[in-house]
Amino acid sequence: MKKASKKDQIIADVIPVFVELGYSNATMRLIASRLDMNLSLITYYFDTKEKLYTSCVDKSMSTLMDFIEVRLLEPAKEVTDKQQAEEILLQSIVQYTIKALTDKTFRDYTKLLDRSLIEYDAIVNNVTSDYLEPVYSTLSKLLNFISQRQRSDRELFLQVYSLVGLATIFIRDYPFVFKGDCSGSISESDQQIVEQVISSHLKVLISTISSGI
Repeated sequence: MKKASKKDQIIADVIPVFVELGYSNATMRLIASRLDMNLSLITYYFDTKEKLYTSCVDKSMSTLMDFIEVRLLEPAKEVTDKQQAEEILLQSIVQYTIKALTDKTFRDYTKLLDRSLIEYDAIVNNVTSDYLEPVYSTLSKLLNFISQRQRSDRELFLQVYSLVGLATIFIRDYPFVFKGDCSGSISESDQQIVEQVISSHLKVLISTISSGI
């Protein structure tokens, strides 16, 4: 396995700091302290906090897209009917949620992006737009197979947002709902519950979209 460069290692180590503190509160000096690293070494690779943060977002998006490519984008290319579209949507979102709950690094990536898209869109807009466009287009394509009527762009956006938002809520609120710290993997029983609840909620959303309500 190829050893990570110092620059890549800094990005990997600082992502949990940004997840915990957010962009505004995580000063470069505080980051250096948390990483037990000389500030000058960090600024050698990233001369501003914005560049460091943007690199963290880019790394997160790249990793998550590798996962999404296999479970959503590639299967969606072959979809030919409503049933296939529903199954791809259901399985990809359930698998994404479980992956985030059972893999701490992957979960940190999702949390960083969750905060970024809500709070810091001006900073990361150029990074996320290239990644998110194919995901949005694919979700829209699948929803077009499912829906029985024409929808406005805004309605389509809200439907995509509601599907993806369901996974985000579970990832963010798991420790509160299941009374666990989710520091590593989750229990098998919890995983089964999450799969069942996510699936049932998604089926309701998809059924609502299908019926045109």
